[in-house]
Amino acid sequence: MRVSTNIQFDAGLRAMTTQQSEIARLSQQISGERKVLNPGDDPIAAAREVTLTATKAAYEQMIKNQGDVNDSLKQIENTLDTAREAIGTFRTKLIALNSGALNDADRASHIKDMESLRDQLISVANQSDGNGNFLFSGYAAKTQPFVADGAGQIAYNGDIGVREVQIGPTRTMAANMTGDYLFMSVPTGNGKVEGTATSTNTGSGYMKNVSVTDNAAWKAAEAAGPYSVEFVSTTTGTTTNGIAVNQTVTDPAAWGKAAANKPFSLEFTDATTYTLTDGKGVTSTGTYTPGAPLTINGMQMNFGTDPAAGDKFAIGDVAGKYQVSNGAGAVVGTGTIDPAKGGSVTFAGITLDVSGVPNAGDTFTFKQPGTADIFASMQAAIDAAKIPAADAANGATQRNNVLREMMANIDGGLNRLLDATTTLGSRQDELDALTGQDTVSRDNVSAQITKEVGMGTQDLVAAISELAQRNLSLQAAQKVYAQVSNMSLFNII
Repeated sequence: MRVSTNIQFDAGLRAMTTQQSEIARLSQQISGERKVLNPGDDPIAAAREVTLTATKAAYEQMIKNQGDVNDSLKQIENTLDTAREAIGTFRTKLIALNSGALNDADRASHIKDMESLRDQLISVANQSDGNGNFLFSGYAAKTQPFVADGAGQIAYNGDIGVREVQIGPTRTMAANMTGDYLFMSVPTGNGKVEGTATSTNTGSGYMKNVSVTDNAAWKAAEAAGPYSVEFVSTTTGTTTNGIAVNQTVTDPAAWGKAAANKPFSLEFTDATTYTLTDGKGVTSTGTYTPGAPLTINGMQMNFGTDPAAGDKFAIGDVAGKYQVSNGAGAVVGTGTIDPAKGGSVTFAGITLDVSGVPNAGDTFTFKQPGTADIFASMQAAIDAAKIPAADAANGATQRNNVLREMMANIDGGLNRLLDATTTLGSRQDELDALTGQDTVSRDNVSAQITKEVGMGTQDLVAAISELAQRNLSLQAAQKVYAQVSNMSLFNII
């Protein structure tokens, strides 16, 4: 059998082409560390790769989302730390002002610092993320959240939208906090009860502290509020001849107006006529109807026995007597505190500690806490602090009452930011845990992909060895082909 030169050429070319194709395939497998280069190589493994690759991409997206949310929460946390520091310093200044130990010059210095701290807090609350997005504007990220109106009051221009981000297959997480929640909707009082002093109070009594001492009792009673504690200065005494008399303030406004002329003394010249002398020595006369109460300057006097000529009575505040009324106006409690030492008023699970001496008609009101913005509370404290130390006693009392009330609101603002910081920390802990879990899951899926279509160490070694063999075979085929191509009859003639 004779083999033609063409057949030899074709055989040589096929051998070289085959080796080159295998070398190319092995080179791709080795460089990509993949044993399945095309779906046709292993259709089942290729299909599994598509599914696993999608799963891996989902994990990578969740990990990215978790990182983005974590970065946002850390920036918010750092900003709230700065806000808490400003409010805390403001609170320290407020304590010093409320102590009453500062003169006008010292108070002016503290007030100036407090005004700067309020401005600083507004600036912090308007913080952006560096990309032009305000941290606390909700969905309205491009809108400055806090702006002063014409009266200097701070208005919130953001919205209450909370941006939820997918951080797991079935889990979303809020990536922001709104300024309305953080700064504008702060619980008033101590978060359980809010106490306020009536602005028309004339005495030196002020609320030193208000607390809920029986949660169950207050919870059961709070719906019947608001409650008022009114000091009524009711007392029972006797005259020089033993006549009992009960005094009650029935018109606090009239009695308060007469405060500058106290004390008053009353002397009967006969059974129906009396002479009234005020603290400045000014006298006046009046008539009395036997058997009826006698009211002078808003103070009602009820005599146990009709007075006679020569009977004398002292009319004045006998501080400490109070009555508690509910929202319907019904008296639900009475009591007395020591006018010299102050004392505590307890009702419906609430304890009010009173300092100073309340005048008749002075009232304190208690109700379920509402909400207030921290900026308004700070401004109210600043305004109250501007009342001079040498002002009238009732002015100083109003200052003390407002400062105490605003102190409670400031504490509420600090607690709100502290709660928010705690929430941020919990979210970050969850994100760290999820990122760790999802990273492990992603790596496991990557390992599965490698197992299905990739090359392990042994596969890689085998492929490299085969590649070397194929290269040798190609070189041999090329050598044979070259030799055949150079063969000619002329070489042997």
